[in-house]
Amino acid sequence: YNSKLSPVSNSVDQLLEAVQYLDPTEVVFYTKQRDIFNENCRFPKDMGTSPHVLNGFPQMENLHRCYQSVLQYEKRNNIRFDAVAKFRPDLVVLRPLLSAAKLLLANPTEVPSHMDHYILANRAYADGLTATWRRYQKCQGLWDGAMIPEKAFKDGMESVGGHIMNHRMPMALMRANATTGFARCHCTIQTVMRIDDCMDTLYGYEGTQAA
Repeated sequence: YNSKLSPVSNSVDQLLEAVQYLDPTEVVFYTKQRDIFNENCRFPKDMGTSPHVLNGFPQMENLHRCYQSVLQYEKRNNIRFDAVAKFRPDLVVLRPLLSAAKLLLANPTEVPSHMDHYILANRAYADGLTATWRRYQKCQGLWDGAMIPEKAFKDGMESVGGHIMNHRMPMALMRANATTGFARCHCTIQTVMRIDDCMDTLYGYEGTQAA
């Protein structure tokens, strides 16, 4: 799906071809829409149909499922990872990143992140990635927690003793095409290259210099 939740015509074979470059341990595709909402938990007035809920809560539920696979992998192999990272699949890295070790050792209780673009959690605080979702699953009555992933991450990390640190990495989100809303905006907020160079890096494959 794109940012407006419109279906994108990609086959499972095309998606498998794309993800093979990540050399994943496990890949799971959901081909049917799932009812993820807790019927015993009500949202504040007018929030149940807001884009924040319709877009954000499925994202939180997907992250919960992903993190469960991490825990299962640790258990099966009798290991414990040093850190757990979450990156949006439409995030483009524009320059080499600092090593995870440097980021995590700089201040062990800080969790480097930027909006919902990425988050790098020391394993000691990784449960905070899905703490808000687990709380939502147990909700009975009116929901008073986070409504968007960014706030969910912040609240979740604080609940396990970690602290979100806004660390803007040399990255930019890649939208469906150069004319899609916010395409240029994401190249504007990155700080490692000229805006036009960023646009050309992300969208130059379209055949013309992105405007």
